[in-house]
Amino acid sequence: MVMKMENRKYYHRKIFYFLSLAIVFLIPVYGRIIPALIALMVLNWLIEGEYIHTIPGFFHNKKRWQLLSFSILFLLYLLGMIYSRNVSFGLFDLQIKLSLLIFPLVLSTQSLDDFDIPSRKDWLLSFLAGCMTGCLILLIHAFGRYIRTGEPGAFYYTHLSWYMHSSYMSMYLSFATAVIGFFLIEFKEKIKRSFRIILYATAILFLIVIILISSKAGLISLSLVIISWVMVLAFEKKQKIAAVAVLVVSAFLIAGCIKLFPFVSGRIET
Repeated sequence: MVMKMENRKYYHRKIFYFLSLAIVFLIPVYGRIIPALIALMVLNWLIEGEYIHTIPGFFHNKKRWQLLSFSILFLLYLLGMIYSRNVSFGLFDLQIKLSLLIFPLVLSTQSLDDFDIPSRKDWLLSFLAGCMTGCLILLIHAFGRYIRTGEPGAFYYTHLSWYMHSSYMSMYLSFATAVIGFFLIEFKEKIKRSFRIILYATAILFLIVIILISSKAGLISLSLVIISWVMVLAFEKKQKIAAVAVLVVSAFLIAGCIKLFPFVSGRIET
């Protein structure tokens, strides 16, 4: 009986793990399928019933409270309904933001073993893979459109980020760039040289795509990421040469993109 319970728990945890990887991967790729995956995750959570064991001791576990605290944002939106004059739009907006309640609730009542360091690394790598896939989709689509029409504008702004709001896509890529910096700075000695080269190349690709998308929110986010990289390298890691190298290479790439793609400079100036 105990063995069956352990096997059942194992399979539920695996389902949660793979669904979470799929959701993270699809965020920058194809968001329309994510609600279905979230529904499956909630169903798996309900059937597993881990919350029956975790809720009684919930008030004594700081990590669970920290996870659940993210739902406060949804509660603030819900409170805002009191002052909303457009109730139908408010209810629709709450439906869109429902994941702000679902994820903290599900994650805070899961087994904390599901959030070990290897799992967290896998989620970050899955998100990087999704961003890479998203960039390839955008660029392949832009090349196809350029071949058909001969318009350079296919590589800029909303024409490039055609299936997702440009601000969202560029900020996803900015976060992915920050994740790459985290891996390269914190785990440099543990990462194989070939994988480090892949990460550097991926960071450069993300930077170029962010500049081509030319969302001001994305450009600001990218600037903050680069500044953070430089600050951590220079002051926390005491690697001033590396900090200068990051600053110089980033400035060179940004200046080069602005020079090669005039539309970018126009977007920045407006």
